[in-house]
Amino acid sequence: LDATSFSTSLGQHPPYDFYQTGWGADWPSGAATLPVLFDGRSIRAKGNNDTVYFNAPDINKRIDELSAMPAAEAAPQWSALEKTMTTKYAPAIPLYYAESFVLHGSRVGGAFISPTSGSEVFTSLYVKS
Repeated sequence: LDATSFSTSLGQHPPYDFYQTGWGADWPSGAATLPVLFDGRSIRAKGNNDTVYFNAPDINKRIDELSAMPAAEAAPQWSALEKTMTTKYAPAIPLYYAESFVLHGSRVGGAFISPTSGSEVFTSLYVKS
């Protein structure tokens, strides 16, 4: 795509049923993934995040119920909803799981890899004395 048509071409239904796409959650919760990618009520002509054009009324209803719950209460239920979606509908096929490894010195503390971004969280780093 050329630069002038790139943003207007995003989220349009492709002319085929099998294609590769990717997504990164904004925070580690089903609330940051399932409603964005699989709520069929968000499907429109252009600009879709629901790139598989999945629209199941039972899943949409459950998304509403979980979205109305406190985060701590909804957390395990998002996982259950994902399992239901995967076993009942299989709207998307994961092709790979990206994993990161980061080396750091023995005097560096607070080093960990974010499960959301897959990269090191620099705001937690400190030098051990």
